[in-house]
Amino acid sequence: MAALAVATVFSRAPVVSLLGNEGRLGGLVSVVPTIGLAWMIATAAGGRPDRQRALLRVLALSAGVGACYLWLQQADVDLTTWLEPWDQPPRHPPGTLGNSNFSGAHMALGSIAGAWLALHTRGSKRVAWAVATALTLSAVGVSQSRGAMLAALVGLTVLALAGNRRRTSRRIIIASVVPLVALVVAATILVGEGDLDELIDSDTLADRIDLWQVALNGWRDHPVVGGGPDLYRLPSGRRGRRLAPSTPDSARWRA
Repeated sequence: MAALAVATVFSRAPVVSLLGNEGRLGGLVSVVPTIGLAWMIATAAGGRPDRQRALLRVLALSAGVGACYLWLQQADVDLTTWLEPWDQPPRHPPGTLGNSNFSGAHMALGSIAGAWLALHTRGSKRVAWAVATALTLSAVGVSQSRGAMLAALVGLTVLALAGNRRRTSRRIIIASVVPLVALVVAATILVGEGDLDELIDSDTLADRIDLWQVALNGWRDHPVVGGGPDLYRLPSGRRGRRLAPSTPDSARWRA
């Protein structure tokens, strides 16, 4: 928070960095409460296994609700009409968080929590958590969020390897191979061929490499405090994508 505050003070557009860019709201005022909430949760659950387990239950159950909503949206069953800021329908189901990437991240975290609960309970509860985890993992595929897919697979693999050595091989099969199959099935069969083409499209990888190059150039221009929170704009021109030279407060924020 201190680093964000300093970056806001020296920002090229202090008001934008303080309040957040229109449509994104990633400024200091928006980010600080999020960090504070995370700190409160960590403090409340720290050193208390019962509270940590309860936190995992909440995360897994909320992800299960989100998974059901994603599947309903995928089936075109939704009472809400979602639109992008440019008044176009979203390409992927936005889920409960209004964005497929955000909802996919929620599903990935929930699947890891559900898998842990399934591995550390017995009887019917284990079966219930295993089913909930499978549903949540399938929703990761519905979201088409590649970052969420990678996070789920890595997290579940780490969870598998963190157990007893005698049970490691079985845990790897349960927590890594099965989720991988679930994601592939959801992404290739249940979601649609068009989305699969986009999922494996190499052009999007090239776009992300461009973004990192732009970020590196921005760091070179402002290596100490940066340009300021929420000022990451990429205008297109003859020289390709580049960091915007300025972001005036009056032009980028409307109350």
